[in-house]
Amino acid sequence: MFDHLKRLARHTAVYGVGDLLGRAVSFLLVPLYTRRLTTAENGWIGVAFTFIAFAGILYSLGLNQALLRYFGRDEDEAERRRTFSSALMATGAASLALSVALWAGADRIARLMFEADGFGRFVRMGAVILFLDTLSGVPLNALRALERPGIYAGIKFAQFALTLVLNVVLLVYAGRGMDGVFESNIAASAFALICCLPVTLRYLRPALSGDALKRMLKFGLPYIPTVLAGLVTEVSDRWFILRFSGPEEAGVYTILYKFGMVMSLATGAFRSAWLPFLVNISRKEDGRPLCARTMTYFLMASVILCVSVTLFLDEIVGVLAGPDYMRGRGAVPVILAAYLMYGVYVNLMAGVYVKERTRILPVIVGAGAAVNIAFNVALIPSTGMMGAAWATLAAYVVMAALLYVWERGFYPVAYEWGRVVKVLFAGAAVTALALWSDLGATLWGVAGRAAMLAAYPAILWGLGVFDRAEIDRLRGFLKRGS
Repeated sequence: MFDHLKRLARHTAVYGVGDLLGRAVSFLLVPLYTRRLTTAENGWIGVAFTFIAFAGILYSLGLNQALLRYFGRDEDEAERRRTFSSALMATGAASLALSVALWAGADRIARLMFEADGFGRFVRMGAVILFLDTLSGVPLNALRALERPGIYAGIKFAQFALTLVLNVVLLVYAGRGMDGVFESNIAASAFALICCLPVTLRYLRPALSGDALKRMLKFGLPYIPTVLAGLVTEVSDRWFILRFSGPEEAGVYTILYKFGMVMSLATGAFRSAWLPFLVNISRKEDGRPLCARTMTYFLMASVILCVSVTLFLDEIVGVLAGPDYMRGRGAVPVILAAYLMYGVYVNLMAGVYVKERTRILPVIVGAGAAVNIAFNVALIPSTGMMGAAWATLAAYVVMAALLYVWERGFYPVAYEWGRVVKVLFAGAAVTALALWSDLGATLWGVAGRAAMLAAYPAILWGLGVFDRAEIDRLRGFLKRGS
């Protein structure tokens, strides 16, 4: 099991590097956006990219998820080509038709999105981004299915680096404002598509397999309502804040949400490695013991990440965003907790992939979306962005609970709940101690919070979280290192 976990950790780290670079670009752009764009413009950008995220699900036809299931290392080369070609041709045709429709109705769609005139060009540029990203999504997901995280991360690195450079050039030197944000994304998406050409040319054949496409659509189409409902939970709060509290509040929340999404980065990297990895393992052996141990280790790492950001939140927001954005920083720990619960949900997805039981997912994620919408409508008018953060957390708690109860009927896993409770208790204890101490932003305050953070693994040790085999392996690792 430890060998499997090491391989999973290695793949998660490499996928994490690719996604980390994207989040790093997002963080590096925070000072640029907060100083070159108004809070209202940041709010409109957040709403626009919310729309792009929703539309992207329809563009993919659910075939990205199907590729992870059927385009694996153990498949025949000819079968992989049929699968790849069918997915690329189907999504290419669908994305072209949808982009043409968006382009034609851009002005009307923009009025519904922004509740203002003059934003149609952003919908048109969004249509171009969606078309390019859909075409590159097929080869990128093929790399994930083949467990080629190094190539995947290299392409993402190049794309994100170009995004960063172009944002600086277009906003700082060309003064393009909001237009520059979209133009840089178009150029970076086109560049990523070019980088994917070697994979595309290797597997693309001018023939569409009806059987392969039918198999993938049967598996992937249930993911469309599922992922759409998931996006309601993840990004619809921007529109609700814009509607109930105005573009300035939406702009502050859009910027602060980036800090809370540090946990989303960790979960996304883990998901990129976990699901195709587990499918390949389960073809050869029972993967349930691995699921149980993976949940424990995931929460160990995730809790310390959440605690780290929470303890140094004032410094992070103050330096990167500036004083205008400090007023909403209380939402960040709640967003971190929400994505921690989403990570639990991703861990619980194991049985769905192994047993191909996707049909119930729309119900589970739909329930989370319904809870999210209800909380947003009830809380945002009175509490603003804090209500949106709590709505996100409530939705992911509901999703994880429902999935756990349902999955026990066909893929029961003996999760290590005793260890999990101790891990969560240790994180809560460190966070509560830091908040109670109320250490300021002085050198001694920073040092004190760092000491509290360092106490987290010691608390785990004292609670007996680590078993004998883990302790022995850790000692062996330290001896080899010395």
